[in-house]
Amino acid sequence: MVHIYDPFDPPPVLERFPLLRRLREMGPVVEVLPGFFYVSSHEQITAIARDVETFEQGGFFQQEHDSAGEHVPLGGTNPPRHTAVRKALAEIFTPSKVRAYEGMVRSVCRELVERIAKAGSADLASDFAELLPAAVIGRLSGIPAEDWDRIRAFSDDLTIARTGPDCDEGAAVQTRCDRFGEHLRGVIRARRAETERPSDLLTALVECSGESGEPLSDARVLAHLTQDVLVGGSETTSLLIGNLIFQILSEPGLYQRIRSDRNLVPIAVEESLRHLPPVQWVMRRATRDRRIAGTAIPAGARMVLGLAAANRDASRFPDPDRYSLDRGPALRQHLAFSFGIHHCVGAPLARLECISALHAVLDRIPALELHPDFQYETTPNPMFNGTTRLEVVLTPGSVPGRRDPRREAGLGG
Repeated sequence: MVHIYDPFDPPPVLERFPLLRRLREMGPVVEVLPGFFYVSSHEQITAIARDVETFEQGGFFQQEHDSAGEHVPLGGTNPPRHTAVRKALAEIFTPSKVRAYEGMVRSVCRELVERIAKAGSADLASDFAELLPAAVIGRLSGIPAEDWDRIRAFSDDLTIARTGPDCDEGAAVQTRCDRFGEHLRGVIRARRAETERPSDLLTALVECSGESGEPLSDARVLAHLTQDVLVGGSETTSLLIGNLIFQILSEPGLYQRIRSDRNLVPIAVEESLRHLPPVQWVMRRATRDRRIAGTAIPAGARMVLGLAAANRDASRFPDPDRYSLDRGPALRQHLAFSFGIHHCVGAPLARLECISALHAVLDRIPALELHPDFQYETTPNPMFNGTTRLEVVLTPGSVPGRRDPRREAGLGG
């Protein structure tokens, strides 16, 4: 066992990727904590993700958690429990349905950017990246419009509550989560009572049958609605939007290059997903003894699939630490949305939101620069990576002494 990297208590982003490089150089599979094996190889991660019988879902926490309880979200379950719910949610995100959401998403983007454009500066994390996904998922979720403004705060609270903060704030956070959850139980009961239900995510869950053919309980609908839809539909997308804009502004001239060639917008989104994915890792559990790349894996061990590390695997992505819009078709091999049966069901919507967000900013703001005092400060949740602040200046040429913030953050240059 080595002690180079602890995925549950990672170092600051300044030090993170160099350590992951060292870990990958030691081997594609390395035991980093007792019973926890970090997988940094793109090839091995995809192989493990395909073998769902040997490697079942491993949860989201270092401590053991129940994988069959009523409160478990989609990403924490295994087939057959996992299959029906995933299918129900995936039907809301088919290509044709996502295309139908485009007008609504672009409208929300324009409205938010218009507010920003009237000011000389802004924090694009709190003023844009955090607001957009919550506004979009609110409209698609099926919860009442008066609750949409509560989604972001609830997402933050639930993320804190799930990680079990050892502080006085933890009790207050849990109380707020419980109150909103009880409110949503009433929303679920009301939806069940309707004879003509709208086509949205809540209806998909209410009408979904479980693995034995019975309707999902209110508790399971609530778990999927809160954790998979509201939190899953807002948390990671907001981090992705912030990372995307940060990366573009960190390279002189790149903002103007993309502004003049809009064909680069979806490429910029994919490269951001590869270079700085919001989800750092996911876990699987070995159901039996296995040997992977020469490393013995005992039954019960948990495999930490390092999505961020695999996205910088030089055998798959040459010059992996560089953010580049010239990688070609191989770029779509990144693992930012995971792989296999647990591939993010909302990935098409997340892509639409990020593409629409970037277009809206480019349309309305001729020039954009990072504020000279900006520092990349990543979210405290060890599973995620994304800046919690993104101060920018909208006035051309007003930022003296331009730095290289991406290199300062240890994210490549």
